[in-house]
Amino acid sequence: MGVLERLREYLPKGYVKEQRYLSRERVRSKNLPIGIYILSDGVAELCVKAKATKRTLDIMLPGDTFGVLSNTKTAKEFTIHALTPVSFFHIDADNIERLGYEDPELILDIFSLVISKQAHIYEVLRNLCFLKAENKIRNVLNLLSKEAEERKTYLVIKKKHIAGITGLSYENVVRTMSKMENLKSRRVRLW
Repeated sequence: MGVLERLREYLPKGYVKEQRYLSRERVRSKNLPIGIYILSDGVAELCVKAKATKRTLDIMLPGDTFGVLSNTKTAKEFTIHALTPVSFFHIDADNIERLGYEDPELILDIFSLVISKQAHIYEVLRNLCFLKAENKIRNVLNLLSKEAEERKTYLVIKKKHIAGITGLSYENVVRTMSKMENLKSRRVRLW
């Protein structure tokens, strides 16, 4: 049984709370209680504000995590944009400890998800160092395809999201992608 299914078992006990958001709804980190959040259903975009623009850090799929584990005044604020209707599991700090005593294997699996997500975000940020737009786009699509393949799901995203993740303009993404070959992915579709 996967982490999401195991977390659903703890909903009646109150260890885990489920929060639902409509498509296009925005959730700001400063409005969230401290804890770990795990996307349980839907697709969302993780964004930060970079100067005057929005920077997409990730397209989140079920099983992806984010957290507000410290004083959010000192942490970088972020926003979650629901691209489809989404649900998040929220585990507050007290319940993380309770779950640790009751089901230590589950907590280890949750922290494994958190560490995997941090590694993924690092790869996205490392991708920004590439000079050529083509390399940035290809690497982001490969990362997203790998994530979708591991979760045995499909992902449909817009080119504007690719622009947000790569730091390129929308026009540059469209122009570069029209010249690129072999962008076919079984798991990621662009529109």
